[in-house]
Amino acid sequence: MVSSIVLAYPDKTFNIAQILFKTKDFILQDTNRLISDQGAESLYSIGKNWGVNTNNIIYDEERISTCKDEHRSSTLENLFLKYQFFRNEEVSEEEADKRQKELWSILDTYYNELPIDNNDSTKTWRIYLARMDRRKMNPTTEKTTGGMLINFNPELESDLKEYSEKSIAKTTESMKYTSLKLWADFKFRKDDKAKNYEKYETNPLEALKDVKDILEKLNQLYSDSSIEDEDNFILFNKSIP
Repeated sequence: MVSSIVLAYPDKTFNIAQILFKTKDFILQDTNRLISDQGAESLYSIGKNWGVNTNNIIYDEERISTCKDEHRSSTLENLFLKYQFFRNEEVSEEEADKRQKELWSILDTYYNELPIDNNDSTKTWRIYLARMDRRKMNPTTEKTTGGMLINFNPELESDLKEYSEKSIAKTTESMKYTSLKLWADFKFRKDDKAKNYEKYETNPLEALKDVKDILEKLNQLYSDSSIEDEDNFILFNKSIP
């Protein structure tokens, strides 16, 4: 709740944000909160559309509307960086500079506390630090139809670049059947949105083929727990067949 208030009113709550920033787990868990939020709307919508617990519709609709609150699309990590680059008229330049130095002090403390071992958890946290540190960025801008786009371009050390690329590849593999899951959900509920997934709508045999691939991969993972990224693939795909 405190984190949500800070994200909604960042210029008025810097003193509270600063406290949150000093606890690494708050930053990490708020990213998990964002991921949960992104799936919450479809979760509540599914429950409502299936007609389960119809007496709770008013509460489901409240949760769905909450997911659309603008501040919920941000995170403590995003806010940490935003404080270093932007200020509104309510914040003086002197105050913005002061805040920036305080944030850099927090980052420097985290750098000094990095463990010697460089396991996956440490690498992930180092990537967070790189994405939050303005001093290690080379931002560029480009004009788009919607306005000015800023690319922050955090500088990652070579081992972090490799780790990040592998992580992205794993996530992509785990979520490659998301469109199949959505199509199946809509189809089961007789929702016209199923027509948006033309690959399966026009050729259901493609759905059957992909389900067979999922089952084959699941059987492989269940029989060999040493395969990397087992949990992610199972989490995202177990329910699809």
